[in-house]
Amino acid sequence: MRTIKFRGKSCVTKQWVYGFYCQNELTKKHYIINSDNEQIQVDEHTVGMFIGIVGKNKQKIQEIYEDDIIEYMHDLGKTWLVFYDEREVAFALKVFRISMYAKYSHTSCESIYLRDSFFDKQKIIGNIHDNPKLLSIETMPKKRMRTIKFRGKSCATKQWVYGFYYKNELTKKHYIISSDNERIQVDEHTVGMFIALINNKTQEMYEGDIVKHKYIWQGKENLEAVYDEQEKAFAFKYTTKYSREISNRFNWFTLQPFDLIDPNIFNGLEEISDIHNELALKVAPV
Repeated sequence: MRTIKFRGKSCVTKQWVYGFYCQNELTKKHYIINSDNEQIQVDEHTVGMFIGIVGKNKQKIQEIYEDDIIEYMHDLGKTWLVFYDEREVAFALKVFRISMYAKYSHTSCESIYLRDSFFDKQKIIGNIHDNPKLLSIETMPKKRMRTIKFRGKSCATKQWVYGFYYKNELTKKHYIISSDNERIQVDEHTVGMFIALINNKTQEMYEGDIVKHKYIWQGKENLEAVYDEQEKAFAFKYTTKYSREISNRFNWFTLQPFDLIDPNIFNGLEEISDIHNELALKVAPV
């Protein structure tokens, strides 16, 4: 299971707290559950997801989160904002540039997408909440809270439960916090994050879902939605045919050119199964 954690600024101390994110559906307040299982209220606009680490080839290793500011020498600029691109369902870097036209100034931005190896030589110099002046803009627009939710299969009922993911660091057990604020233990291998709405926005797609698309190559129409940790993006992997036998022999090829899930094809996608159901995808020997 990949590393899932968040950070946010405490509403009381104004200090960063790290752990698992959840929202109380009744009060609409936002919280981080830390390693001591304390539920700390945080400012929702500061909530950011863990992406990876930087400085792998250096002595000092840092964790990188959404909203961090990175120093990266590039033709487009050297100070970049780490953000989650909902259109491409991927983490990316954004640089702001001020262009002068006569009496008017215009702030534009350019984005580039990430790979895991990118972080080897970069360094974090701040974040937009503590150091907004590091970016070349006068005022930073207030961040809109994106949809963050998970699902997992209950260890007791074997049914899907939906809500916020939480791991008890003491017992090492995994939970989904439901809309009723109930902590339901789930199988860690079934935990998946919400990705997007598909099929004309009538279905929610999560990691582990098997979907089909009428425009994909013949024989490769069945796609599994996954998080590609190398690309820092949600992506598809495909297999060849259905079988009632569960097989571990998968083709791990990321689809090209749909290595990132393209929202333009979401309306053609239809959820047909998930990798945890009795019907699993079996791959023919390569």
